[in-house]
Amino acid sequence: MRGLLVVLCVTWVLTLALHSFPDPQGTDLFPLLTCAAALLEGHSPYESWVSERIGGEWEVARSGTQVASVCAYPLPFYLLITPLFVLPGWARVTVWWLTLLAMVPVCALVRRGRGGRVWEGAVLAMAYYPIFHGIVLKTSTVLVATLIGVIVSREGMGKASPVWAVLPSLLKPQVGLLPGVLSMRRWGVGSALLLVGILAVVSILYPWWPVEWLKTILLYSERAVAYPLLPPSLLLFVVPLACILVWHLGAMAVVIVLQVFLWPTNDLYCVIPLIYPLLLMPISISLPVCMVSWLLPLVFEYPNSLEGVLFLTIVPFLIACYLSRRSIVRAGC
Repeated sequence: MRGLLVVLCVTWVLTLALHSFPDPQGTDLFPLLTCAAALLEGHSPYESWVSERIGGEWEVARSGTQVASVCAYPLPFYLLITPLFVLPGWARVTVWWLTLLAMVPVCALVRRGRGGRVWEGAVLAMAYYPIFHGIVLKTSTVLVATLIGVIVSREGMGKASPVWAVLPSLLKPQVGLLPGVLSMRRWGVGSALLLVGILAVVSILYPWWPVEWLKTILLYSERAVAYPLLPPSLLLFVVPLACILVWHLGAMAVVIVLQVFLWPTNDLYCVIPLIYPLLLMPISISLPVCMVSWLLPLVFEYPNSLEGVLFLTIVPFLIACYLSRRSIVRAGC
């Protein structure tokens, strides 16, 4: 089994690398690096000329793909990636890509922390197409989802800490806000003081950033085309149903579902955190759901298709939640 797993991992990583490179700009990393470079030069990353540079130089934007060309991340995220500038351009992209690969071992740790086998977690992560897709495009959502996974794994082993609780909410609220808040609530005052302390230090060094960040968020919302995964009429029915179906998996699974469903989006990245509830289910239920997601690039020309995300990730996920809940109820009878 170990030899087969090694072969599977090597094959997956090589396939991933072939789809990821060559990529001089780093795809979704490019806007982040542009903003971080502006910060290192003594400018605000939220100034209009930074957005104009992204729109003019980013190959994704110039290719006609519908993107906002506005990078509306909190300032701590740009500070986090500034150390990449000690490396040459190609090395920055490679190191970032290797960092995103950490999601696979983190998924393995989540599985082990909940009584499963390590290899099961690794296989489920590699079988889930949104993770593959996110790493190929080098999106920051994979990094934040990995941090959520660290929280889940450490809590499963009884080793949670306020540092990990703060990071997802601080770096990318649209992905990690609710999971981070739940974890911070468990730590209480410690997490709150840490979060306030980080924001206070950053605000003292860069007093302009909160206001300019909020302005950039408004600009992003005007330029980006973002929709919820479901029409509002269905959200009122599906969200409570989904929460009921994952309730047996714990509070973190519930808040992950809420984060995914309620945050408006138009891309495949948003469903990456759903891997964690899947890791808590029997592998006989979760593995087929992960494998079905690979039909996205085969059936739909555009993997971010709202219909594709809905019918090849969300619907199978809800079915898996129902089957998992039913299996637990039967086991208890």
